[in-house]
Amino acid sequence: MQTIKATITDVLSDEKSLNPVFSGLLEHPQLGFDVPSVLKVVLKKTSSAKREYKILDYLQKTHHPDLFFPAAHLLYVVETAHHLCFFFEKGENDLMTIIRDEFGSFTTQKKSLLCFQAARCLFEIHRRHIAHGDISPENFILKKNRMGEDELVLIDWGQSQCLNPEFPFHVNCGLNNPFDGQLCGKMLFVAPEISEFRPWHVFRHDLGCFAVMCYLMEHHEFPFGLDFRTKNACMTPASFFSMSHPCFSKSSLFVDFLRALLSKSNVCFDTKLMEHPYLHTWRNS
Repeated sequence: MQTIKATITDVLSDEKSLNPVFSGLLEHPQLGFDVPSVLKVVLKKTSSAKREYKILDYLQKTHHPDLFFPAAHLLYVVETAHHLCFFFEKGENDLMTIIRDEFGSFTTQKKSLLCFQAARCLFEIHRRHIAHGDISPENFILKKNRMGEDELVLIDWGQSQCLNPEFPFHVNCGLNNPFDGQLCGKMLFVAPEISEFRPWHVFRHDLGCFAVMCYLMEHHEFPFGLDFRTKNACMTPASFFSMSHPCFSKSSLFVDFLRALLSKSNVCFDTKLMEHPYLHTWRNS
């Protein structure tokens, strides 16, 4: 990853438009590619993007090149007076689009494979002491790996946290020291304690959001009975996170996996969760 210092005077009068950024960056001698077609560009104010940049840099520096990497690669960072401009490798569809457009053709194996690929991302970041903080289908994208195969990776690290004490932006948080932080994640996926600003745990938050996401992939609806077009005003009921929701009265590998995700004995996405039989159903196809 390369950090480029740039002087761009016309960055963002309108933060939703990247055209002023393109016009300035494309003239920069170190960026000799067609930005819109090759990369995804994310522009953020420096004050709020430093931790995200440091976490992505830490992920990439601790990654072995022959192993699976759980995030879209950050290739360039352009630093201006007030902004960091991130240049990510560009993916294909996000997981929410896949669920919306292809659910009718989903087999049990397809659901298991998507859950496995998304779970692998969580496993890889949690073992590096990083919590994503905003797990949802929109934040998983499909991209080609070096073998030309489709795989899911994570994007949007703006709410991520690192619990490694050697990391300069780490948070001191654990089961006996919950995180009393800001509202985190999307309302359709978060547990009640987060929306109510009660103490919560960053890894357990990822697990809870992932459980809601898996339910959505399995049933094409949220645990409160409405499909993916539901407005963000709705919220997953507390009964889902306490496992008193009607779905837990059934017996299946999938329900057992949900129970494992929501069990209070699981602090993070560990090897035991990664080895759950549901995630490997696709191998039997």
